[in-house]
Formats: sequence, structure tokens, C-alpha cells
Amino acid sequence: MSMYSLFTQSGFDNCLSHCRRKSLCLILPLLIGLAYQAEAFQQGRQVSGTVVSETDTDGIPGVSITVKGTTRGTVTDIDGRFTIEVPSSESVLVFSFIGYQSQEIQVGNQSTLNINLIESVAQLDEFVVVGYGEQKKLNLTGAVETVRFDEAVNQPVTNSGQLMYGRFAGVQLTQGSGLPGSDQSGIIIRGQGSFGGTNPLVVIDNIQYDGLREFNNLSPSDIESISVLKDASASAIYGARGANGVIVVTTKRGVKGKFSVDYNSFIGFQRVTVIPEYLDGVDYALLRNERDLNFNGPDAPLRYSEEAIDAIRNGTMPERYANTNWADVALRDAPIQSHYLGFSGGTEKTTYRVSLSYLNQEAVVQGKFQNERYTLGINLRSTPNSWLTVTNVTNAYWAKFRGPRGGPGAITGETGIINQFQRSAPTIPVRYPNGELGFVNGAYENVNFSFPINHVLETGFIGDYE
Repeated sequence: MSMYSLFTQSGFDNCLSHCRRKSLCLILPLLIGLAYQAEAFQQGRQVSGTVVSETDTDGIPGVSITVKGTTRGTVTDIDGRFTIEVPSSESVLVFSFIGYQSQEIQVGNQSTLNINLIESVAQLDEFVVVGYGEQKKLNLTGAVETVRFDEAVNQPVTNSGQLMYGRFAGVQLTQGSGLPGSDQSGIIIRGQGSFGGTNPLVVIDNIQYDGLREFNNLSPSDIESISVLKDASASAIYGARGANGVIVVTTKRGVKGKFSVDYNSFIGFQRVTVIPEYLDGVDYALLRNERDLNFNGPDAPLRYSEEAIDAIRNGTMPERYANTNWADVALRDAPIQSHYLGFSGGTEKTTYRVSLSYLNQEAVVQGKFQNERYTLGINLRSTPNSWLTVTNVTNAYWAKFRGPRGGPGAITGETGIINQFQRSAPTIPVRYPNGELGFVNGAYENVNFSFPINHVLETGFIGDYE
């Protein structure tokens, strides 16, 4: 063997030994670090805490807590407390619960976490009231619709039934009267019913009412939600009383640890939107004469002479003839005002809400028609211990209607203002030159005489009714 071969072999062995030592120095710290991390992952870090609602100081039970990117997780107990092991300080915990917005929190160096979950309106809308509880829309087989009013209602409505206009499919609302205090809407759910008339059953805070009076006189700003149960499967809990459908109303309650004052009002005028157009005095007189000729022949005595028609046209005999638009005389813009004041709050064991409202509404016809309504709402809820909850709900109203002699019939009856201003001849003066009300025109003395009218201003102002 040559000297070159011996030298090469020896150098190779030395080089190999050197590389082995260098590799070992590099790999050994890496293996130690991996082993440390594996041991740390197996042991984990323990994190504990409490999950509560942002609007409540009580813990939320059943909140799902998971380590993001893993299958490791837990849920909160009945008091909202939890304990979970996390792999490292870089771990992220995900908190989720139905009806609340999910939150992601990085653990960092914290060992205790106190989480406030925020209510999610979008998720709350997924739930509807069914009977005495709530059910998720996904699992609902009956036809149910719910509308929530999260803020104080500040709409120009005079009763709670008007809040339902345009909000529920298959629900027919009809306002049968414009009289102040009697303008409540009739409600029919999915057509004519077959039991106990047409009115649906009304349930306000789990109290059942046969008519719509209590619902319509409830202060609109006190309502938290309205649910309509439309079919038999949705209203089965109420039996035959729910045959015409059920309206379930929930009023607002106080929130623990949060005192609030709500005030809203509106002041405005009510105006008739559609007024029929009638003939003026001249055309009325001409067509009345034409009617008499057609009915009684060419020799029939005419009610209005040419002289009378000229007087109507030119206003030359105001004590006998006029050109009156009785719609302008009978109708007007009626003032209306509403005020609402509510207080709510609560402690750890008791919540409360107290509200007062006032409505003053006058009629769109001339007269001393006025309706006043005062509403009182009280909602108390107390939990003195873990097994007892006491609830008191009071919704009371006091209403007073004032009007002329005849009361409501002075507007809507056979001789009422609405009926009479449409039938009064436009040739009759509103008032004679001496200031007295006009009841007849100059044709009252003719052979083909005109008839006296029930004057709309007399009907609206004479006498008293309360």
C-alpha cells in the first residue's frame, strides 16, 4: 500500500469523526427542545374563568369553549364557570352560545379569564314564541311569525294593533271607525274562523284575553315582541280557543344592574286622505231640475228657477242660496299627541320596569270630540333564591271620551256628521247673514220644495256626552 493511500484513509476517518461530533452538537439541542414542547403539550396550562352576558351579571350556563384548531373543549357550568387546559400561551379560546356573538380570546400569560358575551339580534330573531316558551325556527313545524321591538316604539300609532300593519303575512287588519278611542283594528288570521267569532286569542305575558281591547289599549312602547301563531300545530297548546289563531305579546322587562329612562313622544295632525268630490251648487241645481223634468214631464214645477241659479252662481242672495262645499265645512286637521315615560333597572335578585303613557286624540270632523287615555305598565320579577321566582305584570289603562249630544253616534250614526255632510244640498248656506246656522235654502218655500238638513256643525257642538 502506498503512503498516499494510508494518508487518505486516515484523513477520511478523522473527518468523519469530526462531522459526527458536529452533527451531534446540532441535533441534541433540537431533540431536547422537541421533548420539552411535547411534555408541555401533554401537561398543558390550566385556564379558568366565568362567562356572563353583557347586559346581565349572572353567569351563562352551557357556553361552548374550544381551543381553536383542536378538538379540545368544555362547557360552562350552571354558574357560568369553566376550566380548560390549553397547549401554550399562543392558544386561542373560542366562546360561543346561541343568541350571542362568538368571541375569540388569546390566552397569553393569563390564567383567569372573565368573558362578557354580547347578545346577537340576528340570532335572537331565529327564535319565536310558541305557547309558554320559545322554539328555534329551524325546528318549528307550525306557521309562526315574530316581530321584535328592541327600542321604544316612536311611531304615530294610537293603539298596539296598528303596529301589525304590513308586518305579518296572512293577517288581515281592518279599521272600522275613525272615531277617537274607537279606531282599534279588527284582526283576522288566515280568513274567517269557526269558533267563538273571528277574533284571535290574545296572550299578554302568559295571560289570556278573549277580545282585542286589552291588546289595543296596551302602550305600544311597552311591547318587546309580537308573535302570531297561525295554524293548529302552532296554537295546539290553547285548544279550541286558538282556533282563530293566537297573538302572543311579551312586554319589556328591566335589566339587572342597568338603570335606564326612556321617553318618546309625537305631536301632529291627522288628515283625511281621500275626500269624495261633489257637484257645486250650480251643477247640482241644474241636474236636480233635469231630474224633475225627466221624472214628471215637461210641465213639472222646477225646484230652482233661473233667478235662483244666478243667485247661486253670483252669491247675490246669501240669505237664501249658497254654493257650499260641505266636506270643507265638516272636516278638519285634527291634533294628536302622545307621550311615553318608562323607568327600568334591577339588582341581583329583582328587576323592574314602570311606564306611564298619555294619548290625546281629537276627531277629523268639526265638533268637540276628544279621547284621552292614560296607561300604566308595571313589570316586576324577583328571584329571592335558586328555586323561587315571583313575577307580577300589570297593564292598566284609563280612557275618557268626550263629545256632543249623541256621543259616538254623532259621527257614525244615520244622522251623524259623516252621513249628513254627504247628503246635504250644496245650495244651503252654512250660516245666514245674521250668523245663525243654515238649515234650508230658498227652495224650501216652493211647490217642489227642498228639505231641511241636519247641520253638521250643530251635530258636532250641541250638547255634552262623556
